[in-house]
Amino acid sequence: MGPAAGLLVTVALVSYTTGVWAERRQGTQRARHVWSIGVGSVCDLVGTSIMTLLPDGEPSPVAEVLRASGYLAAALMALHVVAAGLVLRWGGPAARRNFPHFSVTVWSLWLVPYLAGVLGALIP
Repeated sequence: MGPAAGLLVTVALVSYTTGVWAERRQGTQRARHVWSIGVGSVCDLVGTSIMTLLPDGEPSPVAEVLRASGYLAAALMALHVVAAGLVLRWGGPAARRNFPHFSVTVWSLWLVPYLAGVLGALIP
């Protein structure tokens, strides 16, 4: 996985997790949560893009599934940050109170390919 890509997806994990769970703990959405989720999203996209540029030897179905799931997760995160911005800007109090449930769902879905990628990097 390359050091830069590994660092970026780790920053994504920390930033994204911090934003989602701070939002959940506080029971409402705030601008700082959207920023944290956005930073995580950008770091994940850049890290995933770097990983696809690294030579990985013989192409394998597992590597292709990891690559596809990484991009799917990045797209899901991008959708999440756009939705978060829209709710923050135009959503009412009820929408901001309910948004953390959506955030935790998206975070949980994102965590699956993240952990699969980590396991894939650790297990030869």
